Amino acid sequence: MDITQYLNRPWINGTQDCWALVRDFYRNEFGIELPQIIVDAKNPLAVRRAFSDPENLKHWQPIDKPEHGCLVFFASKVRPSHVAIYLDEQGGKYLHSYVGAGSVCESVFDADTSGFHSPRYYRHISLG
Repeated sequence: MDITQYLNRPWINGTQDCWALVRDFYRNEFGIELPQIIVDAKNPLAVRRAFSDPENLKHWQPIDKPEHGCLVFFASKVRPSHVAIYLDEQGGKYLHSYVGAGSVCESVFDADTSGFHSPRYYRHISLG
């Protein structure tokens, strides 16, 4: 899989943030049009509420182990505060976009070192 089209994009709040990257990836790689989640990504409480809203999660099912292309929600306290895409290569990588880095692909270890902890994995119901 060539992910170069997703890398090195600047992070822009509300238009080119972590959810926008997920939407682009799912549209291009799986042909799935995900809904837009409009939230001020600089407001952690608003992000946690949006990513734990049952309406926004109704097309996702939790899975115990990561699978290629699944969503990865990282928790801040109890609710998710950031989302990435799991890529099953080289021991596992996360494709994601965040403030100060833009869109990157980094190892699971490097993401943990960067402060992205407590991953939870979700599969889109159409990919089940």
